[in-house]
Amino acid sequence: MTTGQTAAGKDEDQEGPNGDSDDERWSSGRCRNPESTGTTDLQVLTRRLTPACNCGLRNRASYEGQAASELENVADDSCDLAYPFSFVDGVLDGVGLIRALAEDLVSGRPVPEAAAGFHNGVASGLIDACLSARTATGLGVVALSGGTWQNMFLLRRVWTGLQTKGFEVLVHRQVPCNDGGISLGQAVVANALRETPAA
Repeated sequence: MTTGQTAAGKDEDQEGPNGDSDDERWSSGRCRNPESTGTTDLQVLTRRLTPACNCGLRNRASYEGQAASELENVADDSCDLAYPFSFVDGVLDGVGLIRALAEDLVSGRPVPEAAAGFHNGVASGLIDACLSARTATGLGVVALSGGTWQNMFLLRRVWTGLQTKGFEVLVHRQVPCNDGGISLGQAVVANALRETPAA
């Protein structure tokens, strides 16, 4: 199983067809994201949610991945709290995850604990998804690839959890897991096409 970021999950506010921003569309309920294979969309949604809870995290990002990075940086590494992130019928459902996070923030739970609960919940859901995939396919190798895995808090938890469950876990060692790896792959393909004789 691999996870990464979709184009729909970019953190920057995008101007809509009516000249309105993502923030305006989110607050009005007019912004919808398609199904995604990445966790960044959840982190973007969390960024949209946190200002309403007055928890001190920013509402606008200056660069792609900023919200996800800041959420990771405030997470309490010693906290075992995990919000529900259920895997049902082949789909990870983030509704319970975001609901639990919102309820805790509104009730005053410290942001580092809430951020840890978010990350631990995501890790638990991803591990459950891998277990389900192994049951269905017999495969026991998981590749953690894509920009999501720059998040060391999440990487440590998922990697350790999968190894504990008997998976072989593949992670990037020489090539970046994010867009740098994609660029390298594009260069390799372009070079191969250039060297292939025309038919």
